[in-house]
Amino acid sequence: MKKFMILVVLVTIFVACDYAQDALELKPDIEVTWLNPVAWYTSQFDTTFAAQISEVHFVAENSIDSYLSEFFTEYYTDDTTVVYTTAPVPVYGKIEGKTSPTCCDTFILYNIWVPLAPAYQHLGPNESMRALIHFVAVDEYFENSDTAKVWFGIWMLP
Repeated sequence: MKKFMILVVLVTIFVACDYAQDALELKPDIEVTWLNPVAWYTSQFDTTFAAQISEVHFVAENSIDSYLSEFFTEYYTDDTTVVYTTAPVPVYGKIEGKTSPTCCDTFILYNIWVPLAPAYQHLGPNESMRALIHFVAVDEYFENSDTAKVWFGIWMLP
């Protein structure tokens, strides 16, 4: 009977370690679910230096807690040419991992700014460009990262 119990304990430890190893290998996986506003219009005579995005909503796609660490923006013209990239802006926010398959916590980042100088430099009247905002999240050990990307439109008034 002792041999059977030892075998059961060893199998249980082996299975538990296997599950723990799988959980440690997961990487953060985040998604942007909502952005307000999704576009901005401006003109050559506007004195606004940046577009204000009032809210960005994030959710985790797996059970790993992650931390929002920075974001940066790439500006694209209509022919998909990158015309400018901003330096990373450090931010902080904890994005809770999923604890249930039916619901998830939403992290909201308030008031980020997207510079409009590339639009003033590269757009003529009635032209538009797209800004691709990259939000970088890291796990709690700062070993693995994930990037959520969202498009933001900029239109130059005639």
